[in-house]
Amino acid sequence: VPEVSGTYHFWIASDDNSELWLSPDVDARNAVKIAYVSGWTYSEQWDKYSSQESAGIELAAGRIYYIEALHKERRGEDNVAVAWQPRGQALAVGTQDGFLQVWRAAGMQSQNARGQGRQLT
Repeated sequence: VPEVSGTYHFWIASDDNSELWLSPDVDARNAVKIAYVSGWTYSEQWDKYSSQESAGIELAAGRIYYIEALHKERRGEDNVAVAWQPRGQALAVGTQDGFLQVWRAAGMQSQNARGQGRQLT
């Protein structure tokens, strides 16, 4: 839930592949992929691939948005992290400041509001 209206950028980092999806509202069916990792990164390594950073996205203060991180581990170590930054403010990571609220789905893949699983592409 953004505290300030404005343009936000989002990042995702992971080992291995991941995708970050954002809806313009609370409905998961409206989510679009805004950033992704098509290989691996170190934990919180935000600049390995240009695809890790979203374009600027306008968000309204106090409005709830659906955001989803998908993560696929192949072998070895694993990590996934999400960061965001409103224009003119510091980079924030994870669930600090209450901006992101964690929701966990049962099973290995998430279920959107239609009950269909979204899988990494």
